[in-house]
Amino acid sequence: KQQVGGDFDNQEYRGVSPHYTAESGAGIVHTHTGGTMPLFNTFATHKTYIDPHTYEDPHQAIRQFAKELDPRYITIEAIIGGGEFGDVCRGRLSQPERQDMLVAIKTLKPGSSDKARSDFLTEASIMGQFEHPNVIFLQGVVTKATPVMIITEYMENGSLDTFLRANDGKFQVMQLVGMMRGIAYGMQYLAEMSYVHRDLAARNVLVNSQLVCKIADFGLSRFFQQDISHAAGMTGQIGTPGWTAPEVFKFASYDHKVDVYSAGVVLLEMLYPVATQMERVGMLSALQQQQQLPAGL
Repeated sequence: KQQVGGDFDNQEYRGVSPHYTAESGAGIVHTHTGGTMPLFNTFATHKTYIDPHTYEDPHQAIRQFAKELDPRYITIEAIIGGGEFGDVCRGRLSQPERQDMLVAIKTLKPGSSDKARSDFLTEASIMGQFEHPNVIFLQGVVTKATPVMIITEYMENGSLDTFLRANDGKFQVMQLVGMMRGIAYGMQYLAEMSYVHRDLAARNVLVNSQLVCKIADFGLSRFFQQDISHAAGMTGQIGTPGWTAPEVFKFASYDHKVDVYSAGVVLLEMLYPVATQMERVGMLSALQQQQQLPAGL
């Protein structure tokens, strides 16, 4: 076993499921069944994303969008990483009359400021609004005990970028196509909810044991309604160079097209997982000039 890095990306790697084969391609992404590839997202939504910052009391957003869990039913088994606010753990959720499940547990450091607590729980208020097979699912939160926790489904293969590099050359074409399709479905769902992710990258996509890809890391949303012109020097708040559309840094404006650009970069990451960021920038430049990409790296 090996560990992978970075917040919720920080989850234990277990390798490709031994039961998966190219012939079972319909099981790569559980957004459809059968042997044909649909031309639409069967999990379309009519809901609209609500920015938690529109609530005067951030705890009201938590109460509306996240389920409060009893900490007695949560067992932390191992610390698998660290994040901005505290530890990221693998654990188990054992609720009465429900089957035990592995979960990822993100904890808030004891003694954190009120602002840190609010920022920490904001991501839960966002995740709690989403329910799609290709978006990470929020099981619930613990806000009435210490430590404060965010509980999500556990993704055995961790972050997509680390998983791809560790298994470079081992994937069949239809496996990659299925993973790409799952990312596209998840992003389509978010766009239909009028949500702009703003930091889509392979490191912010998680992979489970069945190679299902799920969009994660919704931390940048807390800056969505703010005037970002004052944050131009703080690229972590407005996106990551190499993944974020160039016009964002030039004009400081956002819409769903920003995520479309980033999704294209993620496809490059999947096709060339061992390429450096500078090599991918060169590929993007070649594509803009309608040049052919290299056969492999």
